[in-house]
Amino acid sequence: MTSKPIKPYKSYTDQVALLCSRGMEIKNVAQATHVLSTRNYYRLSGYWYSARIIDFASGKPTDNFQPGTSLDLCTELYTYVYKR
Repeated sequence: MTSKPIKPYKSYTDQVALLCSRGMEIKNVAQATHVLSTRNYYRLSGYWYSARIIDFASGKPTDNFQPGTSLDLCTELYTYVYKR
């Protein structure tokens, strides 16, 4: 059984840049960096998963986001669910 290669480390700044390159709206880079450092990219990814663009040919989500997807909205959703 072969395993997937390990993804290289990305700093919080690199993670913000990656999200931006995929179409996520980020108004304040410093705040976004803080959010990722305190809440974790992987944990938040569950809240932006449904905002990913679906490739209808394969039926699978791509890495890109629907227009209007923002880190602020994903963070608000996370906070709402977490505090319940």
